[in-house]
Amino acid sequence: HHSRANSGVFLDSADLTNNPPTLGNQFTIELRFKYDDGGVAGGQIIGSANFKAPFIKFQALEHGKRIQYGFGDKTITVDKPDSVNFENWHHIATTFDETNYKLYLDGVELNNSTDLSGLTPPEPVTMIGSYKGHRKLPPWLGKIDEVRIWNDTRTQDEILANMNKTLVGNESGLVAYYPMDVNNNWELVDHSPNENHVRITDVEIASEYFSDDCPAPDGSLDCPFPTI
Repeated sequence: HHSRANSGVFLDSADLTNNPPTLGNQFTIELRFKYDDGGVAGGQIIGSANFKAPFIKFQALEHGKRIQYGFGDKTITVDKPDSVNFENWHHIATTFDETNYKLYLDGVELNNSTDLSGLTPPEPVTMIGSYKGHRKLPPWLGKIDEVRIWNDTRTQDEILANMNKTLVGNESGLVAYYPMDVNNNWELVDHSPNENHVRITDVEIASEYFSDDCPAPDGSLDCPFPTI
């Protein structure tokens, strides 16, 4: 019994514009990520080209790194904890309940802002990753996995309980779920009931096959090399 895990390597971006998950004034956005840029850790990992949609992005500064999130014309900036190395896999989440806009890193609440109280995102999320050479953004260089967009406010307990698991896809409130599987049309498969599959460009998908008998692919029938 082999299990397979995919992780998307976003050299550019995945464009959700054709069928984006709509968000109201309560939402949760969460994903797993790591940077492959030597720890610079800059750029947007989810949002839209004009930052009007709910976004999560990183600023790489001389004196440390910052995490930024928000929507519309509002940006909340939080210093990255010194103990966290973004070259390793981490989980990040933002939750909004019409009043409180929280940021979680690895299930730990880093920030709670009321700056966007009473507002609704003017645009849906249309991008995972960021445009290469975007005027305002360094290109995203890293890996993203387990992207989940919910139309309700997940609690800290719910985030902690599920951040290292895969979901079924029919969970209540789930409007988009990309565990980084690809179908025959080179689309990222949305495993939520909405089936907002996403065309991808300039992207590599790494498939890993592993089991007790197959610690690393060797090209055999039981232990095949990645095909994508």
